[in-house]
Amino acid sequence: MSNAAPPPGHDARHHAANRLVIQVLRYFCERSLLPLPPLIAVADRDADDDERRKLEERLANGSARIVAPGVHAIKLLAQPWDVAPHLIAWAMCRQYGWRLAIPMDLARFLLGQGARPLAVSAILYDQPVPRRFDDFGLAFDPHAGPVPLFDLTPCGQALALGIPRDISETGLRKIGEFAGQSWFAESPFREWLQNDLGTGHLGERERIVAEALLASPRAGIPHRAPPEFEPAAHADAPHVDQWWIEERREVSFLRALLIRGHPHIPNGPVKLQTTALVWIDERLGWARTRSRVYRLGKKKPTDYP
Repeated sequence: MSNAAPPPGHDARHHAANRLVIQVLRYFCERSLLPLPPLIAVADRDADDDERRKLEERLANGSARIVAPGVHAIKLLAQPWDVAPHLIAWAMCRQYGWRLAIPMDLARFLLGQGARPLAVSAILYDQPVPRRFDDFGLAFDPHAGPVPLFDLTPCGQALALGIPRDISETGLRKIGEFAGQSWFAESPFREWLQNDLGTGHLGERERIVAEALLASPRAGIPHRAPPEFEPAAHADAPHVDQWWIEERREVSFLRALLIRGHPHIPNGPVKLQTTALVWIDERLGWARTRSRVYRLGKKKPTDYP
């Protein structure tokens, strides 16, 4: 991403906030596993004369395409066009001075209220009309709400967007405790949330979740499912066999050699490593990672190679 000065209408704080949103989108939603992204996006305001000349050549030979006035996508690899929506979004906010917030489904996922999104859905922004760029897998939706969403980091945005409407104070604290042992256990997520608390922009419900989150322990995982866990609500959860727990740098992961029912991994033999464990209950036969719930089958024998 460009390190150039903020675009017109942006101060340095807004520019930095957009960068955090794009970094979170890239971390959680980027599909490509290639060492290079499938394409880059360029805002005209960031290009010098030589870059503009090369861009014209790319447009002529088909290795660049116009996304919107002043924004171009450039293909890096000799293969069919792929999408990198977070990079397009960055170029758009660079060119037009838009302010961004994370998508709703990502906010819910970060709080344990939904599945992990595997692609960038509609990014929220500070303009009054929705915009769609279907060829590049990108959409922008307006946001209007009581919380000044665009003055928050992605952590504060997750709280403002992802907390269910009808939930008790106890439920709010449970969400905070889960998030504090999940993605928010890592730096810099907690530091970002501390900054959001200091702004005064979080509402009462968000502050309850934030305070419970920051008070939750980072180290160790519970070996008992939380009281509110309902196995019947997870009938479609993937099932793992020959599983074990592996610890690295004080973080626990679920490993397995067989899996079935995973939405993105074929049934059969596998060398699975999940995202970090949040809790595991061997007696009940369930485990929760940062990304999803798993049903536990046979544990791998300790003498298994």
